[in-house]
Amino acid sequence: MSGVIEYDAKVASADAVFEAALEAGADDVVSGDSGHEVYAVQDRFGSVAKALEAKFGEPRKASLVWRPQNTVALDDEQGESSSSSSKASTSTTTCKTSMPISRFPTRW
Repeated sequence: MSGVIEYDAKVASADAVFEAALEAGADDVVSGDSGHEVYAVQDRFGSVAKALEAKFGEPRKASLVWRPQNTVALDDEQGESSSSSSKASTSTTTCKTSMPISRFPTRW
């Protein structure tokens, strides 16, 4: 489990967010047209979020999430056959899952 802190793209450049996140102890930064996602392990999530908030202001989202360790690229045929209960989009080529921790049961 890790934490994700999200900022709009207009807050700062990808390089500025990457540098600040690295200094704060983040594990990964993903930047794109829609914004920046900063990932930190659960133990450092709070301190990373506070450091980034001090530099860039309040994030649009900060939460703990399940983040996939591996992603699997699927072609159209594989995507359709692996999703028998729902129709797969023919434009989807990568399957990733990220779900907020609050969606998981507290007991298994």
